[in-house]
Amino acid sequence: MSDSEAQLVIGRQAADHVRIRPVCRERPNSTDYSDGNWLDVEVAIQSGTFRGNYRANLRTDELASLLEGLVGLSDNLSGQAVLQSMEQWIRLQLAGDGKGHFHVSGDARDQPGTGNRLTFEFEIDQPELAPIVRDLEAILSEFPVKGSPDT
Repeated sequence: MSDSEAQLVIGRQAADHVRIRPVCRERPNSTDYSDGNWLDVEVAIQSGTFRGNYRANLRTDELASLLEGLVGLSDNLSGQAVLQSMEQWIRLQLAGDGKGHFHVSGDARDQPGTGNRLTFEFEIDQPELAPIVRDLEAILSEFPVKGSPDT
């Protein structure tokens, strides 16, 4: 069970979706940008008839970058927002068509950079973006980015 109540849900829980739930910081006492931003997360994916879940490590700065891209998508309805994990646990892309429709695609791995791979894609609509942005803001409020890459 996770200590955090925050979670990111892209898609609909009862349909196609990707859910990322932070469990804890991997190195909670580190204030260093390189070491202090790793999160232990639970990832669950449902796409079509395929379902899977696994534990992974993501960085808070990767989530912050996704949030930045999603804010741009919310404003313009076109372009893309990307989550690309450093260790290749997950790659996720949301691409807008400029009309309020978004194509979600990506792949997930059960081992960093190797292992089994699930490729997925599904569609979401404009009203679903605001909750995704709120989810990410809640996660980053609880697990803010520590330090900066320049220090």
